Amino acid sequence: MSDKVIVLASGGLDSTLVMSQLLRQGHHVVPFFCDYNQYSLEGERRAVETVTSLLKEDYESLVEDIVVAKVDVGIPRVAACPGRIHAFVGAASIWAFTKGWTSGKIAIGIHKGDKDVDSCRVGYEEDLNKTLKILTQDCLQIITPLMGMSRQTMAEELEGSGVPWGEMYNCYWGVSCGYQSKDMHYRCPGCRRKAEAMQLVGRPESEWKIPNRPPQGGLKITRRDWNKWV
Repeated sequence: MSDKVIVLASGGLDSTLVMSQLLRQGHHVVPFFCDYNQYSLEGERRAVETVTSLLKEDYESLVEDIVVAKVDVGIPRVAACPGRIHAFVGAASIWAFTKGWTSGKIAIGIHKGDKDVDSCRVGYEEDLNKTLKILTQDCLQIITPLMGMSRQTMAEELEGSGVPWGEMYNCYWGVSCGYQSKDMHYRCPGCRRKAEAMQLVGRPESEWKIPNRPPQGGLKITRRDWNKWV
């Protein structure tokens, strides 16, 4: 099973690009989605299902069924939480163990420009990989296919991935904050980065908003509200 790779999938830019790259290289991909009671749960889950379905059209024999793991962090709702990548890797390694994997990889979509509180530290992925290899007796290892890529290159590869930008979900909220203001500063980091990536490949501003239907009256989110969660 050395050619099988578990991809921590959120339906966003990074995990979509990781899946696309690995499939082009001939790997079998297992999309691994974590439900940790995040605000964006439904949006992310729909996106993972859509992205996986689209990639299956070109790589049907290489795309496994989506695995959904419930990671209970003991809180009612959360936008993002420190340590979640550790939790996701742990859940993925437990799943691999139950399937009898004796070797394999877990791919995470972190990269040089990542601002995640877990993964922005230099050397994070090496430390995480060392820990995983020790805990699994070298059966599993971490790979980070995007680590050496520039944002321009990532945007260009996403443009050619066959997955429409509108099908990737990047907002930390259940209703896209992109609907609340044209001012980029009032968008969450995920929505800002998606808009920046689309701008890099020449997509018009009218396409930058995530096509997520807001509820009646919309959802008011200010920068002060957002800062309470990051």
